[in-house]
Amino acid sequence: MAKRRLSRDEWRSQIEDQQRSGLTREEYCAQQGLHPKTMMWWERKLRNGERRSKARSRKAATFVEVTGALGIATDLRLELEVGGVKVRVPAVFEADALARVLSVVEARR
Repeated sequence: MAKRRLSRDEWRSQIEDQQRSGLTREEYCAQQGLHPKTMMWWERKLRNGERRSKARSRKAATFVEVTGALGIATDLRLELEVGGVKVRVPAVFEADALARVLSVVEARR
C-alpha cells in the first residue's frame, strides 16, 4: 500500500514534534516512517515561506518633513538606518520624540 502524502500543516507539525523530541532528524524519521531528506526539504520550504510572508507584510516607509516643531533645528546632522528605513535627525532633537519615531518604524517591520 502506498503511503499518503502529508499536507503542509502535517509536515509543520512533524517538524515541531521532531525538534521537541530531542531526537535527530534521522532517528525521528525512522520512528515515524518518514524520509529524512523529505523532512529537511519541508523545513527549508516552510522557513523560506515564512520569510517571504514577513517581507510581503512589511509596509513601505513614507517620509514627511517636519519643520519648526518645538524649535528643532532643521539642518540635518545624523542619519540612522533602522530596518532598511532611514531616519534623519537634526543636530538638536528631543530624545523622547526620536524614541517615538523609532518605535513607529519598528512597529511597521
